[in-house]
Amino acid sequence: MNLNNYILHIDGAYFFTQEQLIPQILLALPFVLTLVMYILAVIVSNRRHKRWPLYRTVCWIFGVLFAIISVAGPLANRALVDFTAHMFGHLFLGMLAPIADGACCTDDTYAKNTHGSHSKKTFQNAKE
Repeated sequence: MNLNNYILHIDGAYFFTQEQLIPQILLALPFVLTLVMYILAVIVSNRRHKRWPLYRTVCWIFGVLFAIISVAGPLANRALVDFTAHMFGHLFLGMLAPIADGACCTDDTYAKNTHGSHSKKTFQNAKE
């Protein structure tokens, strides 16, 4: 019997006990609170200002879910003993979560308006 499989089996059997569930909830709590605050801010923004694009909310939700998956849950438990799961945790937390969260914040119209107007003024001031 492979020792690695034995460790994974033992750790997986105790995942839903109170000893293992409370730390998992505590690790996921900041991400869940951030997600709830973001959704509330979107609702308030939709009522008071122009509508927030749906794709930004979906990207943010996926980014937070990737972060939660990497620090809490079965992948995080398996990452303690399995190198492949550990690297998937790095992939989710270090690459997919920031890409998904960053995709919701990019806006071409903002970049065109700010960079276009400031760059002309800065260039004219530099000539003088």
